[in-house]
Amino acid sequence: MTKSSMHTIRPMPTTLPPNERTQKATDTYTQTPNKYKNGAMRVYLIMIVIIILLVAAIALIIGLSVAGNSSANDVTTVNAVGQISGNVLLSCTFAPDVKQSSDVLWEKVGDTGVVYKYENGKISLSDQNSKYKSRTSLFLNELSVGNATLMISGLTVADSGVYKCTITNSNGKGDNKLSLNVGVSTPGQSEDSNCPEEKRGWNPELQKNGETKVAELARLLRANSANGKKDTQSS
Repeated sequence: MTKSSMHTIRPMPTTLPPNERTQKATDTYTQTPNKYKNGAMRVYLIMIVIIILLVAAIALIIGLSVAGNSSANDVTTVNAVGQISGNVLLSCTFAPDVKQSSDVLWEKVGDTGVVYKYENGKISLSDQNSKYKSRTSLFLNELSVGNATLMISGLTVADSGVYKCTITNSNGKGDNKLSLNVGVSTPGQSEDSNCPEEKRGWNPELQKNGETKVAELARLLRANSANGKKDTQSS
């Protein structure tokens, strides 16, 4: 074996040809900006999502605030008692609206149609219940100060019941109910009675099918008159 054959064979260095080294460097240069572009795009999308969520949260808060204000119109009513053939005032007050005219709606629970309606600055009675025709009126000049009191004339026992006053304006929409009792006034009725209905001789049994029993009314009047004479003699 010769000396030359005894030398250890060493591997050749793995060097790329000039053209391959140039291509690899070019690929590395072009891929590095793409990585940065992808990262920037993800950050941009995340920011857009956050902005959308913030806008939605603000819109929700504003919507809840508006909804809260829409029910802030405080309407106050007072129960009333009237006499047959007389007039009665159904009280309804609210916070005055200086921005726009207030819409007023009077209804009776259990009746179809409306009792009275004032809408868009004018009286609107196209859907009024026929039994209230020419019997109701509103003090229109009082609406600006928050007074929507309704007057009903020519009362009958059938007018007794629960009425609802609804007010709509820039303050929102609000309503409240009141009770109206209609009866007769008798001279022999005691003024010390704790029951307003008894003071005025109102008897719910007299209201049958919306009609007043004349015979029962006459009997009640005679009984009240006799009781009044007895009280006078005993005193």
